[in-house]
Order: sequence, then C-alpha cells, then structure tokens
Amino acid sequence: MPGKKFAILQEREVDRRYAVAATTTGTDQMARSILQAVCRRGFTLVELLVVIAIIGVLIGLLLPAIQSSRGSARRVSCANNLKQIGLAIANYEIANRVFPASSSHDVTVHWDPLEQHSWASFILPFLEAGTLFDTVDYEKDLLAPENVTAVTTVVPIYRCPTYSGPDFSTADFYNETGGAAGNYAIGNYVAFGSTDVGHIWASRFKPDGVIYPKSAVRAAEVTDGLSHTALIVESREQQKRVWMDGIFGAYTALPYDSGNAPSYAIDVAALNFAPYYEERGYHTEYGPSSEHSGGAYHLLGDGGVLFIRDEVSIENYKALCTRAGNEIVDAPF
Repeated sequence: MPGKKFAILQEREVDRRYAVAATTTGTDQMARSILQAVCRRGFTLVELLVVIAIIGVLIGLLLPAIQSSRGSARRVSCANNLKQIGLAIANYEIANRVFPASSSHDVTVHWDPLEQHSWASFILPFLEAGTLFDTVDYEKDLLAPENVTAVTTVVPIYRCPTYSGPDFSTADFYNETGGAAGNYAIGNYVAFGSTDVGHIWASRFKPDGVIYPKSAVRAAEVTDGLSHTALIVESREQQKRVWMDGIFGAYTALPYDSGNAPSYAIDVAALNFAPYYEERGYHTEYGPSSEHSGGAYHLLGDGGVLFIRDEVSIENYKALCTRAGNEIVDAPF
C-alpha cells in the first residue's frame, strides 16, 4: 500500500513539472513571436517624415534664440571694452590733468597722413599694454618703419566682437605712404570729436567736443556734465579706421558735405549714415556706426556706456557730443 501511494505521488510530480515546462516554453515562444513581429515592422515612410518635420520645427524655434543669445553676448563684450577704455581715459586724465587728444597734430584741410598719432595709442599704458606702447616712437611718423610693429598689431580691446570686417586696412591712403602694405590694424572705437567737420578743422569754429586734434580739455571744462557727454563711439569703417591713425581718430555727429561751408555738414545724424565722408578721392563709408542691430554704443565721460539708436534726433546727437553747449537733451536717445 505505501508503495502504491508513493508511485501515485511520483506520477503527479512528473505531470506538474511537465505542465510548468510546457507553460514556460509557450511563454518564451510567444515573446519571441511578438519581438520578431516588432522588429519586422520598423518605421513607415509617413512616420519618418513626421519625425523629420518635428525636428525641423524644433530647430527653427531654437535657432533664433541661439542667435539672439550670441548677439547679446557680443553686445555685452563690446560694452565691456568701452568701459575698460573709459577707465583708461579717466586714469590718463588723472595723470595728465587733461583728456587725451584724438591726434598728436592738427588736422586741417591739408593734412599729412604720416604725422598723426591717435588717442588710442596714448592710453595704452593705462590698458596694461605698456609693452606695445614702448614700441611706439612718437618722434617718428605714424607709418615710419620704427612704428611698423605697433601699427600692424591687432589690439583686442579695440575690436568690437560684432564687427565682421577685415583685421587690416588695405586703403591706398596708407599703402602709398607706409611701409607695411595691407597690414595696418583696424580698431572699432573712435573719438566723438565735434559736432561737424568745420569744428574739427577749426577753420572758423572752435572744436566743441572733448577729444579732438591737439586737444587739452580738462574735466572741469565739460560743463554739460561728464554723464551727458560722449567721448568715444563705435565705428564699423573697414578702411580708414586704423587704430593708431590720428587723422581719422575723431569723428563728428554730422556727416561731411564739402559744399556746405563753414560747417561742412549734412543736416542728418551721422550714426550709421553712409557715406560719412567723401572728398577729393578720399572715401570713408562709415563714421559713428556699428554692426549691432539698431544703433551703436557710446562711452560717456563718467565711464558709463550708452546705446544710442539709429533714430536719434540731430539735436540730441549734437548735444551728446558737445562739452559746454548747455543744450536741453530729450531722453531717451
């Protein structure tokens, strides 16, 4: 009897194990069947096109944001350059009791392109660029062989990150008289010298800005207030904008007009106006200007940086330039 019970139990255990094995095998086979079906199915052409379209829309939405972010970063960097330049000019004024001149020599209707050294050269020691300053021989002409090292050096702080032009000027104006053909380094910041060319030349009017040819303006003479007077402005000019050149070291609030003496000015704000200067074969496409959208940065006498829009009125732009005009300026610019 006990032997018979043991046989029955053994038979049941065999049946149970067989059933488990059969169930497991069936599950595996089903899983493999489903997986094989999925693998064989893949993507349809319509699904692929939908995915591509979604990706394209996402890229289209992201690109403007990325470009805007990069543009904002470049503008911040440009403003920071001007703040550093402003600090250097302030330290120059403390050391010398006057603001730097835009040019080491007078600029008249008959100027010598070799003589002029610019404000950007004078403030180098205050920009921690004393080594470059030491290479400049101020007893020699700007384009003399002794000054080739300096005049062919690109100075990063004098370059706006948004500027997309060449690093060097190829203007005949320099190449016909200098010894470093095609390698005169461009700078994108220039003095805001006077309201018009008639004042810059001082042929009839006295210069009314702060930094102009052979100037020696003291801070106390800026009676309009340093926070209301611009010293430096951006320029996108690609040819006559060599950073060491004093002839074009100062621009004016109004563009040049040879037929409108004694101011020699067009009655329009020079900001991003082209052409800025045209006379006897000498061409300057841009005066105060930039490649930023809508305007350009201006360095004020107190070290502040102001973005002036292209729509600025003539009266406000001239007032921003003068040091003692007693104008009433309407904000915003």
